[in-house]
Amino acid sequence: MPNSTKSHRSVLLFFSSCAWCAILLIQLPCLQADDAQAKSAPKKKAAFEVVKPGEFNIWLNLDGIYEATVFDEIVLAPKQWKTLKVKKAVAHGSTVMEGDPILWLETKDLDKELEKQKRELVSAELSLRLASDELRFLKESTAMDLDASDRSAQIAKEELDYFLKVREQQEIKMANFSLKFSKYSLEYAQEELNQLQQMYEADDLTEQTEEIILKRAQRAVESAEFSLERSELSHTRKLTTLIPREKQALIDSQARTALSRAKNVVTLPLLLRSKELEVEKLQRGVEEQNKKIAELDRDRDMMTIFADRSGLVYYGRCSNGKWSEISARAKQLKPSGSVAVNSVLMTIVDPSALQVRISLTEEQLALAKQGQAAIFKPKAYANYFSKGEISQISSVLQSDSKYLAFATTKTDPEVLITPGMTCKVKVRVYEKKDAVSVPVTMVHRDEFSKDSRPYVWVGGKEAGSQKKRFIETGYTLSGKVEIRSGLKPGDVVWPNKP
Repeated sequence: MPNSTKSHRSVLLFFSSCAWCAILLIQLPCLQADDAQAKSAPKKKAAFEVVKPGEFNIWLNLDGIYEATVFDEIVLAPKQWKTLKVKKAVAHGSTVMEGDPILWLETKDLDKELEKQKRELVSAELSLRLASDELRFLKESTAMDLDASDRSAQIAKEELDYFLKVREQQEIKMANFSLKFSKYSLEYAQEELNQLQQMYEADDLTEQTEEIILKRAQRAVESAEFSLERSELSHTRKLTTLIPREKQALIDSQARTALSRAKNVVTLPLLLRSKELEVEKLQRGVEEQNKKIAELDRDRDMMTIFADRSGLVYYGRCSNGKWSEISARAKQLKPSGSVAVNSVLMTIVDPSALQVRISLTEEQLALAKQGQAAIFKPKAYANYFSKGEISQISSVLQSDSKYLAFATTKTDPEVLITPGMTCKVKVRVYEKKDAVSVPVTMVHRDEFSKDSRPYVWVGGKEAGSQKKRFIETGYTLSGKVEIRSGLKPGDVVWPNKP
């Protein structure tokens, strides 16, 4: 072969090899990337899972606050005296012993009021005594007055009846008889005068004697005439005026006495009852005055408050484990300060009797149970903790939209923990060393079927052998469900029916 042809082939081979090298250089990063991607890609999980035992622990991390279980609230509840001025008070946080004075109040004005009430009591007792005597006399006189009214009414009725039946006719007859007798007297006198005149005309008597006898007879006639005139007037007046007037007076008297009797029958018992009520009112007044004085005496004894137990003095009251009234009570309990009645001024707590108040969310409430073990780490002591347990849980919603729980713990006497301190609480909800669990996604429940129990698909490692198996579930933690019955270690669980 000629040299020129060999050279031409060599050039072609050179360029062909260069082209392949370029292609390889271009594709090499892609191949390396695919290899890296293949290495970094996660291995695909198997569709099933083999059940294995393992630890299954659930803990609740909560916040707590220490509060006293043994305490006395100092509340001033006087019955009468409402003006309470402070003279002196022990300081907040003081340690007191049972029987120690802890609060002193001013008593000057109270003593003056007591003296005033005692003087008013003496006056009230005198008024009661006077009214009681008046009531006693009124009871006796009321009976006598009622009897007198009955008698007066009866007498008036009898007088009227007698007048109408007897006296009226007798008075008329007497008037007529008196008039007739006056006429007779005039007739006798006139007849006697006439006889004397006839006799003296025929006898021999001296004129002087005759004149005397005739004058006497004539004057007798004049007297009889005047008497007749008066009798006629009296007769007319008696028949037309006096007898009818007396009759009407008797009628009116009978009516008035009957009315007076009826009035007395109604009013006298009412007056008596009114007096009885007055006495009862005065008696109640005296009783109330005595009661008021007794209450003021007790209020006076209350002006110095003594501790009913030994412990620490806190100003105000504890509310949900917190002492939010300390500042307000400190202003009131200073000298010359005023305090309100029926309010908690101080609380004496026993620092050795404590419990821990805990607030739970609704999710935590579902996990917390009475008797669960707990560990308490007070924030005031970094290297100290105590043990205890949940003692009480309330399922009633509180004002902070949480639920209330209490825990008991025994603290070291050398570590001073006081009510109001806070702590971290770790509650052991559940702990099991060899618990059986599966992923949450492998547990099924047909909620709208007749049998809504939870179940899993269990079978071999080959697809198509799965069967439904009902189980009993426990707690759920980190995507795993504890299986309390229905599965055992080594069972193969599939996520769903193939």
